[in-house]
Amino acid sequence: MLARDKTRREIKPPNRYGYENLIAASEVLEDEPTSVKTALASKENEKWKVDVQEKMKSLSDNNTWDLIKRPIGFRVANCKWIFKRKEGIKGVVPDRFKAILVA
Repeated sequence: MLARDKTRREIKPPNRYGYENLIAASEVLEDEPTSVKTALASKENEKWKVDVQEKMKSLSDNNTWDLIKRPIGFRVANCKWIFKRKEGIKGVVPDRFKAILVA
């Protein structure tokens, strides 16, 4: 019998380490938008807008790039916004909303 013909066993984490109670990261981070569209449609849209504007102002002030016409035959690097919510201390420090532009 060849290895490719064998049925695979089901791999389960051992119960002694308490893995059965873990939650997936996607369940914890559901409140973070995955695109600009979802960020602007969320209930915290003003907070996301403010941070995007601050980030764009910072990039502009630091002369991060120059706008030029695209040379013929060259591809353009795409960019995407990543949105992260940084939890603050309840009653002391409010949550922070971070927008990051990545290429």
